[in-house]
Amino acid sequence: MATKSTYHKTDEMGAFSGTKFYTTNQDLKESDKVYVISSKGKDAQLVPYLEGSFRVEKSTQGDFRIGSGNYKYESALDAVIKPEKPININSIRLRLGKRVFASRFMNMAKPVLESDEIETFDSLLSSTSRKALEFESSVDELSNDIGEILQSNTEQAQNVLARIGQGKFRKNVVSVWGGGQEICALTGIALPEILTASHIIPWSDCIGEHAHQRWDGANGVLLCSHIDRLFDRYLLSFKRKGQSCSIQYSHFLSDDILRQLSLTNDLELVPNRMSVADKIQFFGYMEVHYNKFIARESKKNLY
Repeated sequence: MATKSTYHKTDEMGAFSGTKFYTTNQDLKESDKVYVISSKGKDAQLVPYLEGSFRVEKSTQGDFRIGSGNYKYESALDAVIKPEKPININSIRLRLGKRVFASRFMNMAKPVLESDEIETFDSLLSSTSRKALEFESSVDELSNDIGEILQSNTEQAQNVLARIGQGKFRKNVVSVWGGGQEICALTGIALPEILTASHIIPWSDCIGEHAHQRWDGANGVLLCSHIDRLFDRYLLSFKRKGQSCSIQYSHFLSDDILRQLSLTNDLELVPNRMSVADKIQFFGYMEVHYNKFIARESKKNLY
């Protein structure tokens, strides 16, 4: 295991998207930690950016073509810290007094980073993470205020609070599931306007030491709105079967209803682009949902 930097050629490959399928000419090994550096501009106007720190899950050697470039390796990267916006490395010249630091990463990858380089990158990313946590804290405070205002209508309050975090949560779900596209994980329908990022463990249950689960992309799945509604009301759930989850319908849903909704028994969730850690979390969350679903099935009446 080593700590490295890799250079993302923005002009050839386009903007770095944080994809888990990253092509490079650098021999990245499984479990390596890597800082991804990109750039904007050319020649004297070139500015390097820190895209984040990542852990290499696997690396495959081959012949991979992206744009006009050929690359030797395709690596699966799992984000350790990925800021919402790339960090201008030149910005540390004044803040940290390191005037020549950025020049070390101009158009090049480094197979082994020095301790001061690792410390500098971690400092930049840590600062960004603190800002993100401060934002989340302010959202939680706003949530509490709205909760007090709407305390006379519990369901309405919970709907409002969940929607406050929907945008950020949705991005996290899309990122964790991989691919970078907004597609229903069950049907493959790619129409973002009718898709909802569904919490597996509901927002209202993510409290106290589990509050972070409100934003955890592994605690979610992107679904068409009618499927999201059924999932939210425990009228359907998913049972783990190996490395996937097969759909399970409530006995309250008749065959006619399922046919009208185009829901079949062969539908399943396949989180094959998730990192190993996220997949473990996802299966754990889904087991909780499935157990609640089974408990509801013992009831004679729907409500």
